[in-house]
Amino acid sequence: MYRARRLDAIALFWALTVTIVAFPGFLEANTTDMEANPQTGFLESVGLNQQGYVVHTTDPGPLGKTTSVTISTGVGLNPRLSISGSGNTSVVWTNSAGLVLYRKHDLMTRTWTGVESDADGAVVGTAPGLVAGDLNSWVAYEEEDNGDRVVSSVEIIDSAEPWAKSPVATVSGSQDLDLHVFQGEGAVWIVWDDSATQLAWSEKEVSGLWSIPGTMTYDPANKAAGYLAIQDLVLDP
Repeated sequence: MYRARRLDAIALFWALTVTIVAFPGFLEANTTDMEANPQTGFLESVGLNQQGYVVHTTDPGPLGKTTSVTISTGVGLNPRLSISGSGNTSVVWTNSAGLVLYRKHDLMTRTWTGVESDADGAVVGTAPGLVAGDLNSWVAYEEEDNGDRVVSSVEIIDSAEPWAKSPVATVSGSQDLDLHVFQGEGAVWIVWDDSATQLAWSEKEVSGLWSIPGTMTYDPANKAAGYLAIQDLVLDP
């Protein structure tokens, strides 16, 4: 079910890039996330157009034609994308009502699924994190539960409804969590900012529950090194 992949420096670059210098005419929308498709080699990005709708853009390079498609039916917030090893693209975002919304593009059929959502709502603050597999995707987001800040996760399986939701951790402080979801070698783990100099993470256990969060001090000038160090702890304990 999971794509066996360790993060390398290039993968981390795409995973963590939220602001880009666009090629001439690359994207009219305000880009929030981008990644290279491993099957086509094309750059794909998501962002918000002037009306605030979520737009997905594919750039084949200087010899091709850039194409964009609006994938939300209303105003969106904080869109993120992730591309599986087979080249299928998942996009997640939130709306003003606090719903987590999701669509997937199938590379073989060149079609998008309908908009799916987590009906619970109540999403606040931090942009959702996302990682796409060939048969499923994992989404992490922040929500409020009786006044507490909670990191929750959703496993989106192509053939299953409703979404399989589970709590990950209760967090403190008011910092942006900068949520990221990673997977590799059968493992799935979520990383967030515990403070300005400390990362926290939790991994999915065999039991189906999320582990008690661990923490690690990191250099804010080299956050990628912190992600790689956590990866080593998860995959090579």
